[in-house]
Amino acid sequence: MSAPSVVNGQTGNPTPPILTLPVEILSMIFQECDDDWQIVPDLPNIRGTCKDFDSIVAPMLAAEWSGCLQIYLSRPSVKGLGTMSLIFASQVKTIRLCTLRCNSILKPDLFSRGREHDNRRQEIRRIEGWSANTYKSRGKKLLEDIDCHNGRVAKQNQHLLAGGPLADLLQALQSLKACNNADVSFEVFDSPNQYRFGAAERMAIFGIDASHQTHDASSIVKVLAHAISLSKYPVKAISLETSYGTRPPNNIQLEDMFWNKLPSVPEVSIKMQNRTSEADLDEPSNPDFKVISISSEGNHLTMVDQSFRLDYNGNPDPLFSRSNYGAFYDFIRGKQFQKVTLNNIDAHHDFIGSGLNLHSKNLVSLEIGGLSLTKSFNESGWLGTALIFLGHLKSMSTLQSLTLSEIEDDDHGDIQEDEVTWNGQEEIQMGLDVLIRKVKIWYI
Repeated sequence: MSAPSVVNGQTGNPTPPILTLPVEILSMIFQECDDDWQIVPDLPNIRGTCKDFDSIVAPMLAAEWSGCLQIYLSRPSVKGLGTMSLIFASQVKTIRLCTLRCNSILKPDLFSRGREHDNRRQEIRRIEGWSANTYKSRGKKLLEDIDCHNGRVAKQNQHLLAGGPLADLLQALQSLKACNNADVSFEVFDSPNQYRFGAAERMAIFGIDASHQTHDASSIVKVLAHAISLSKYPVKAISLETSYGTRPPNNIQLEDMFWNKLPSVPEVSIKMQNRTSEADLDEPSNPDFKVISISSEGNHLTMVDQSFRLDYNGNPDPLFSRSNYGAFYDFIRGKQFQKVTLNNIDAHHDFIGSGLNLHSKNLVSLEIGGLSLTKSFNESGWLGTALIFLGHLKSMSTLQSLTLSEIEDDDHGDIQEDEVTWNGQEEIQMGLDVLIRKVKIWYI
């Protein structure tokens, strides 16, 4: 046993050496003990068997480690344990819920006899520059990886069947309420990293598809809805994270949007990443950002980097479409907002009407910055794109504030380059008339 230590002139219990480490190193140790990629989660055992260690280290790591909890609801996650301590729970600002659910892998027969199998092994050895012994050792390692992975999948399925996700999340929300932490945002996201890079590389060498699968985000949204309903936790904001063209939130139906029925409607946003391939295991080059956001009051729509363009055949092929956004597309088009903010938009002449379905009866404020209009045509020929766009703005009789900046026609040039804000219908109509006179000469 260690000798007693002297603290502030008094004899006390010895200080564990690990607690003399800087907080940054302790954080790294905790992360290494995490169960994201470990077969056996060590950190729950550490915290469960050493309550003194847990109570001492919690305040040291509270702000460092638990501000954002990233929880895989498809399996027990040690990061969810952060909410079990009131010290941790009081520091939580964001809970990220992953939609990832791993699938089992059928073990390949890497050592079968026969001409076809021999030829395949020789081809792999030739490409990789392996000897026969190297092939054998690498193959055995791959089979061990698959066994470990399938073991995790079995535990995951057991966790799901037992109702673990709802129980875990409900416990977390109750802990947040217990320490009066009502300032937490929720993010539902998908993870591209089903397998670690090394395991994915080994699988690819032996002809096994290591790409992750698309997972249904609606199941996680349903779990979150039930947990919030049971706990009565006040939600501040909800974000859904996805990727352009690869995993749109199109599995979420209108009836899944529980936040619209809450006593206090939270801010809702969709974040996009520029990942282009289902098999891309690397992080995207550009960080995710909100492309669509609806305010907590439900009356302000913000859209960034959206496209409403037509293709070369004159058919709509927009980024903002039902195929990309599913029920959110119908929800946004069916809801009338008092304020709309649009930034960095590529559009055709009628995007305000046929694209966004905006009606003037409720719209009070409209801000458009960075709009690029492409020329459009119908059976009669090319249309006066800029004139039609400005005509739509003039028809909005209830509009009380209009802000325009960097509005341009792809073929003719700037419509309104510098930012301008007009207030009141009289000022708005006068300002639009000036722009209409400017662009009329383009179509003579």
